[in-house]
Amino acid sequence: MKNNNIFSLLILIVIVVAAYFIVQTVRQGAQAAAEARKILDHRGQGPLSTLWPLAHLTLARASAMQGDTAQARKSYQDFFALWKDADPDIPILIEAKREFEKLK
Repeated sequence: MKNNNIFSLLILIVIVVAAYFIVQTVRQGAQAAAEARKILDHRGQGPLSTLWPLAHLTLARASAMQGDTAQARKSYQDFFALWKDADPDIPILIEAKREFEKLK
């Protein structure tokens, strides 16, 4: 039972962080990309952080907003590689796959 509570808390944290990154991406693509790069460039400060894969997703979205489809594709692929074992029904993963398909 304790593991379920921890897992639920982690999912909630991921959703909140994802929502924050989505808002940042929509508001200011360049600023969101810069913030995502800060996280990606300093992984040592939190190697198990849920921010790491979400930073890839944020960079993908920001790059797409800026018209850099090559960087967007790469960042989406990096995100998918990190979440390859994730539950396929997670909404943010489903949404990311839809966004990635639109880039092709």
